[in-house]
Amino acid sequence: MITVRETRSIEYLKGIGVSDNVLAVIDSAFAMAPQTVDTRAWWPTEVSEGVLGLNIGWLIDSLRRRGGHADGITADAIAFVGRVLSKTPLAIVLIPHVAPLDGNPFNNDEKFNEQLLQALGGPTARLAQIPCGFNAAQLKYIISQCRSLIAARTHATIAAFSTAVPTLSIAYSVKAKGAQHRRQQIPAGGGHAVPRRHRLDQVRRHPCPLRPHRRGERE
Repeated sequence: MITVRETRSIEYLKGIGVSDNVLAVIDSAFAMAPQTVDTRAWWPTEVSEGVLGLNIGWLIDSLRRRGGHADGITADAIAFVGRVLSKTPLAIVLIPHVAPLDGNPFNNDEKFNEQLLQALGGPTARLAQIPCGFNAAQLKYIISQCRSLIAARTHATIAAFSTAVPTLSIAYSVKAKGAQHRRQQIPAGGGHAVPRRHRLDQVRRHPCPLRPHRRGERE
């Protein structure tokens, strides 16, 4: 038996003639309960319109370098963070989701975030980095406290999907599309209700675009 967590991989298997022994399952990260942690020591302090969680990390940086961009994603990430902070009232927290236990810099989001934060001039009242050492359930809780999330790591997006955080996936693989589709198949209430700093109804009433709304443009 082959258990598959998202629809695009199921379609791929069917395309190569594998279907009789394939069972669709929910990724266990959807069902994992968040573990509450105290974020007060490092959470941004100026958060009147909420916090944008940003998970770019080592993976996207390395893919960019392999694609011929010598500085990876750093310059673009710096420009994006600067645009958000200058054009919106949102705060930003840099979120890791993969980090080797031995501190190896290879495939290490925490190391990438440290370098990115240093390049941005360090933490401010509206810019912070999640400290090292949190486990997956704790990171799920932290992500649940964000107003919205932009993320590359699959399980960072699943943490957001399953706690009702609006999410934009940076898709490095077709599985991102499959995970998005799988999320839509989960019954209402299938995730975890977590006390939020910013409620969804507030997000809908007070959207924060990344550039000012101009006359004549659609909302």
